[in-house]
Amino acid sequence: MKSVPFIDITNYKEIVKEIEKEQENLAKAVNATINESKKRGYSWINQEVTQVYTIKKKDLKSDQKSAVVKGKTKVFGVKVDNVTFRYQGRLLTPIHFKMTPKTKPKKKNYRIKVEIIKGQKKKLPQGIFLAPTGTKQIPFQREGKERLPVKSIKTLSIPQMITSKNTEDKIQKRINVELDKRLEHHINRFNKK
Repeated sequence: MKSVPFIDITNYKEIVKEIEKEQENLAKAVNATINESKKRGYSWINQEVTQVYTIKKKDLKSDQKSAVVKGKTKVFGVKVDNVTFRYQGRLLTPIHFKMTPKTKPKKKNYRIKVEIIKGQKKKLPQGIFLAPTGTKQIPFQREGKERLPVKSIKTLSIPQMITSKNTEDKIQKRINVELDKRLEHHINRFNKK
């Protein structure tokens, strides 16, 4: 009769406890990372958008809403939130994008320039003029040959900037890189305890 090799692990209960503790710490680290992303996610998104578009961060903040939990996912036996970052907003006027001139010049013939995407300053079509609205002057265009009615010129909304082909991939990469860093930090933090 052939002999069968036999392995005896004398401390298997301790090994199982150690593995369970590591899984528990990993679940805590994932949860802490997700919770932290709710606070930091908007700043990561805003930084990427302002690298492509000439909008100010304060304008982006005005249209951001609180991060929303959209369901839960199980990670290592613990349910963690699926976070969605929401922005709402109207179409913006060119004054948000380095528009020149900012006020109506004294000469009658002038063209308004706007730099929506960094480094790409473009002239608005002929016939667009600046008119005061409260404390600022915004561009208007006549709807017909008559003096009135006029309509204000609009550009992009903040949600369009975030989901555009210029920024969407950059935002996703930035979030992934930052979440990886934060997860590594939390794993180290919980494993030291």
